Amino acid sequence: KGGRQISARVLKQYFKNKNNDKNMSALFDLNSFITTLLFFICACTYVKLKAPYLLEQKTTTGGKGKGGGLVKSVFWKAARVGERLSPYVSIGCMIMAWRTFFYA
Repeated sequence: KGGRQISARVLKQYFKNKNNDKNMSALFDLNSFITTLLFFICACTYVKLKAPYLLEQKTTTGGKGKGGGLVKSVFWKAARVGERLSPYVSIGCMIMAWRTFFYA
């Protein structure tokens, strides 16, 4: 019963503040999340083009696996997405810029 009361309270607070989205995190607002994701992909691609040694995937000894750790791997994969899907990423950036400028 306590869980239901908490979730009902959270839902009431959410719908009460639905028009006031300024204090909502970018992870919970789909528009902000997509904008943040596109910005992250574009930033990683730019860094890889300007300084490729920062995101270079070095193989470990013996050629088994890739070095650099999880964080570096995520940045490298985002840069790879930006390189391979650059027309789609740029169209997504233009759509999000249009929405931000005219509908936000």
